[in-house]
Amino acid sequence: DLLRFTPLAGIRDRIRLGIVGLRLRRERDGSKFEGVTAIDWMRKNAGERSLRVVWEPLLRGKFGAKADEVPMTWLWNRIRLRFSSRGQLSQKEVLGYQLGSFGVWIDALVKLIEALGGELETNVAVDRIVSDGPRLRIETTRGGTHEFDAVLATISNEALLRIAPPLGDEYTGRLKSIAYQDAACLVLSLRRSLTEHYWLSIHDRSMPFLAVVEQTNLVDPERYGGRHVAYIPNYETRGSSSGEMTEDELAALYLLHLKRINPLFDESWIDGRWLFRAAGAQPVFTLGAGARLAGHRTPVRGLYLANMAQIYPQDRGQNYSILLGERVADVISGDLSREGMPPAPGLDAVPAPFSPE
Repeated sequence: DLLRFTPLAGIRDRIRLGIVGLRLRRERDGSKFEGVTAIDWMRKNAGERSLRVVWEPLLRGKFGAKADEVPMTWLWNRIRLRFSSRGQLSQKEVLGYQLGSFGVWIDALVKLIEALGGELETNVAVDRIVSDGPRLRIETTRGGTHEFDAVLATISNEALLRIAPPLGDEYTGRLKSIAYQDAACLVLSLRRSLTEHYWLSIHDRSMPFLAVVEQTNLVDPERYGGRHVAYIPNYETRGSSSGEMTEDELAALYLLHLKRINPLFDESWIDGRWLFRAAGAQPVFTLGAGARLAGHRTPVRGLYLANMAQIYPQDRGQNYSILLGERVADVISGDLSREGMPPAPGLDAVPAPFSPE
């Protein structure tokens, strides 16, 4: 496939790109990439043309203006992860999908929590976390209050700073050192298949989205009532024009470019569409991020943090959410099992970077 990749005009560039991919796949120590940006490393090792055609469009699409600051450690890890989805004797990717999606195990988790005597409040915003005495008090926007021995925040750094008690200059500085991109995803229900691909990455930055993911090229359309389902994701910089668009405006923009991908595509194929947005969805790791991770134990006694800004050099994902949850649960249960909650060590508990294995 790489030798037939015509956007790289020269055969030498294609071979060089392949060699770089193999080198990064076999490299097990990501620390050697920590002091260089992905763009600078790729320019030197893959060449200017490979950088402009392949790597820079992907980095700019995901990280916007911060793309120049993203460390090579992050990209090295992503390349290793993509290669790991291929079999040992084949270049064909091996992917799995939980039928029913994450809702299946979320529903099971809710039932387990309730069976163990736990209570869940949904669609209730937390107004602030108050440190007043030996316990923490949570106050909600509905006027409710709850007291706990320990509170685990799984929200973004930005959101935690809005509702938490003062966290001290050093810990606050670590939280603020991570920038965020917002996310938008337009979901289409189609009468016909849009492409023959499951995941189509978009390198042409004149197109206003990052990828076209046709779920029903992975999972049989019969599981979706015979319809074809396509996800069109994008990351948005705060204050960007696309971030201010309504669903109708964004859909109209996207559909114009879908016709560039499939000239036969017609809006009459669509029998349903939904737009989902999430603020602060994508942490942006910049050079030196590994030394700036905030610890799970905050400087406020009994208040803990576990979020996607702590999984460096990994990218955000449900699998790392599960690993992160297991790790911080061990920390909290260990603290609570001691005789009295220990003082929060603040910066002492910096999470180790997640292994790419």
